[in-house]
Amino acid sequence: MTYLALVLVFHPVPLTIVVFALVAWLVVAKGYWKKYKRVIIIGAVALYAVDTAFALPRIIYAWRSPDHAVVHRQVPLPATLVVVNAECREACYARLASGALTEVILIDTDRWQVASPPTRYRAGAVRRDGCPDNRLRPYRESELRRAGYCPEPAEIPSEGIFVVSEFFFVQAGQRAEPVKSTYLVDQPPGKTILLRSVEVQRRTSGGIEVLATRRQYQAPGLTGLPPLIGCWFRPETIIWTLPPGDTGCGLWRWFTGGGDWRWQGDNIAWVFSDAFAAPDRPITPLAPPQ
Repeated sequence: MTYLALVLVFHPVPLTIVVFALVAWLVVAKGYWKKYKRVIIIGAVALYAVDTAFALPRIIYAWRSPDHAVVHRQVPLPATLVVVNAECREACYARLASGALTEVILIDTDRWQVASPPTRYRAGAVRRDGCPDNRLRPYRESELRRAGYCPEPAEIPSEGIFVVSEFFFVQAGQRAEPVKSTYLVDQPPGKTILLRSVEVQRRTSGGIEVLATRRQYQAPGLTGLPPLIGCWFRPETIIWTLPPGDTGCGLWRWFTGGGDWRWQGDNIAWVFSDAFAAPDRPITPLAPPQ
């Protein structure tokens, strides 16, 4: 109870409101408001105008993030598919098993763990006796390995059809920070709280064409309150627990976000049904290998 009382008294949000109310009363009582009203208003408007200019790119990015998958150009399923930071699960595996895909090259650029080397899985190359024990143990490819598909070392192609997946999220106690993606074309501007994005790209010597895209996005928005007094500690159970990615101290912000928040499950399954043209013959959906 004592701890809760201290939180109520010293937490920056209520404390700042109390201090701001006292300062406002003092400014009015001493006649400063009547004397310097124009300067105070212009200063406050200028502060928020500058902050808005910095936040505007994030707000625009959120605004132009549609609430559904967008297919700019539908193309036939390629013989070789390059998948970046995603698993070859049900929809992908079914096409590899049926021979619709000749090979799948998986690239891992994991920012939190040691990235695995690029690997190739070829249609028909199944070993029922299991894969040999080697150093090539990509954690993203367990379903293929259980089905008898063994990883082979691969070179990263410079051209072809790429399915690029990017997931970025800051925890409650962390500050928002910029996303640094190696393959993503349409990256969010500036500090980001959450990004789940998939792009289907056609990469050629002439450049990169984004064929389809889908994403979820959240970032710091506009300043909500005046500069806060003090900084807060971020345990999950504390009263007034604030969303992840806030500034911690200094300025308390509103948040902006956009994208398809109904998007759940296998993050690239929609690519095979939406971004690629229907195959010449039906592909039987397969359950994940046991």
